[in-house]
Amino acid sequence: MVGAVCKLMGAGLVLFFSWVCRRRLSACTDPAGEQIDGYLSLFGVIRRRITYERVSMAEIMAGCDSLLLRACMGEEKGGIPRDLSSLVGRTVFRSEALAAVVTEAAERLGRGYHDEQVAACDRYFSAIETVAKTHRQERQKSGTVRDTLIGTAAAAIVLLLW
Repeated sequence: MVGAVCKLMGAGLVLFFSWVCRRRLSACTDPAGEQIDGYLSLFGVIRRRITYERVSMAEIMAGCDSLLLRACMGEEKGGIPRDLSSLVGRTVFRSEALAAVVTEAAERLGRGYHDEQVAACDRYFSAIETVAKTHRQERQKSGTVRDTLIGTAAAAIVLLLW
């Protein structure tokens, strides 16, 4: 009788700790997602300011919040850059797709007429939204696999204890 109670308590503890482990792992930060969201916010600001205020890229970047630029950079390498090209140069990209979109944008934005700039901003913003959507789907899939593996391992331990 005492052995069965101990086994039930052990099984309960294993299941409880597997639940705690899943919660902690799902609460971990996602540096790539934060960087993608940072660039999404930055290009939203750029698009709004070009569309409605008709200001230059230099003025837009000079007026950007330093926390937003730090979120885009990922890891801080030196000071906060005040133009898009140097921001891209100092960024440690965690997503190849994001790097391709942002590098192209840094080369092309700030050159051309107003209508061309607005169209380019729309194109780059939608491209970054696509990258963000793909990243979220991949993260959700990996989270599902992780949760399944943790649950399976806990169930195997419970069966071994029994």
